[in-house]
Amino acid sequence: MNEKLEFHCPKCGKLLDGITLDYRLEWLCSKCAENQSDVLHCERGCKVKAVDLDAGLSSDSKQAHELLTEGHVYEVEKIHVGGWCSSIRLKEFPGKEFNTVHFIRYE
Repeated sequence: MNEKLEFHCPKCGKLLDGITLDYRLEWLCSKCAENQSDVLHCERGCKVKAVDLDAGLSSDSKQAHELLTEGHVYEVEKIHVGGWCSSIRLKEFPGKEFNTVHFIRYE
């Protein structure tokens, strides 16, 4: 079963490129989401800003401090929306995953 599920915004129909959802089949895109600063509603190509490198588990914070710069803007490659924890991959750091709590959406 190597089928990749594609998710589309239920409001506008946009393909949610780069988003994996664990527990939902519907998810709003970055344009339709009510909270425009919520990083969880970003797709591939959206910009995010690192704002709280101390958030999350100590291992999350340690990696964030090693690689990210607070206040810097990065480009989303992929978002994984989980049940209690979500992760983000950034174009600038191939193969690295960060906890989404470190970011806000940036326009």
